Amino acid sequence: MRQIDIAARGKGLLSMGVRFGLPAAMLAALPTMALAQTQTRTEAQAVASADAVSSEPAPPDTANVPCPADGMEHCLQVPGVAVPPEAGNHPVIVPPPALWSIGVSGGLAPRDGGATGAYGAVELRRQIGHGYVQLGAMRYHTPLLSDAVSAASTFNVGTLAGGINLNNWLLDGYVSYGWQHFGAVRVDDGSGVNTIVRPSNGPSGSPYYAAGASVGKMIPVSNRTFITPTLAVVYAWGRWLRPAGTVLQGPDQPVSAGQDYATGEPTWTGTMRLRVDHMMGRARRSYLGVSLAGLWSSNATSFAGAGGVGGVGGPAGSGPGLPGPGANAYRLHDPWVEVALHGSLAMTRLLRAELTVARTAGLVSGDTTTINIGLRHQF
Repeated sequence: MRQIDIAARGKGLLSMGVRFGLPAAMLAALPTMALAQTQTRTEAQAVASADAVSSEPAPPDTANVPCPADGMEHCLQVPGVAVPPEAGNHPVIVPPPALWSIGVSGGLAPRDGGATGAYGAVELRRQIGHGYVQLGAMRYHTPLLSDAVSAASTFNVGTLAGGINLNNWLLDGYVSYGWQHFGAVRVDDGSGVNTIVRPSNGPSGSPYYAAGASVGKMIPVSNRTFITPTLAVVYAWGRWLRPAGTVLQGPDQPVSAGQDYATGEPTWTGTMRLRVDHMMGRARRSYLGVSLAGLWSSNATSFAGAGGVGGVGGPAGSGPGLPGPGANAYRLHDPWVEVALHGSLAMTRLLRAELTVARTAGLVSGDTTTINIGLRHQF
């Protein structure tokens, strides 16, 4: 079960905020992917702070440099006035940056063993002083896993996020709500050797919701480079469809499908992340960054066992689509690490391309490589 994956990416897509088939921590976002979710959105503030003590002449449009952003990792802009040395008594007034931006992004999350999830997202953001509010929507499709335990799902999730920069202390939070539609399941065909893929005969889907918060500190080390340590926590809840297998009626009798059921999957995820960014170009309007994170989840993966609590949290056999026996969901907590490369290229003053590539290590349910590409336009 990969609630963390969805939670992280759901945050904006998109922070990108953690990862059901996504990197274990992303609607972490899309959330997070997500969602995972949960890094700085105010890198430009650090650049402005560094400029205040730097002797390097600022280019005329420094005050209008768009903030670096990659998927769910957004930042604020710093409006102001740039005065070139040769301006004399006629300073050049640089208009404040655009307060609105719209972004689209999409990506793949291949997991070791061949299963690959795909997602797409759109988000609208409004800067308000040193803070921002953001509205996003994401669609994510998990793969049909080959272990005959988990079924494919399609998530449609909306996210409301906000944050503020207080003296380079970064505070962010978000809430997500959506629906996951259960897809096909892969079960044994009765032979004990081969499997078949069939539609689910149990619940058709389930609500999904998540919430997360993060706090970080931007530390300028030069007028172009800064580091940002961040702490984040995410809670996500959804259900996971459990294929019931097949039922043998008797010799020479047809094989029938058992009744599928779903288990509730609450998930807590904590993240400690350290990120380093370097601004590039004369106007410092592009950047390249790298991050290293340690994550822990209360439910990195889960599996079902017979008897016990019903699939929707009630007595065995309770709930719509659950006439058969209930099941316990045995959840495995897990720590792992993630390394990521972040890049943002200013194509014009108001348009930029964004790329993030992340790789997990030590994830009990299978390590994942996530690739996210996006475009952002300010207006």
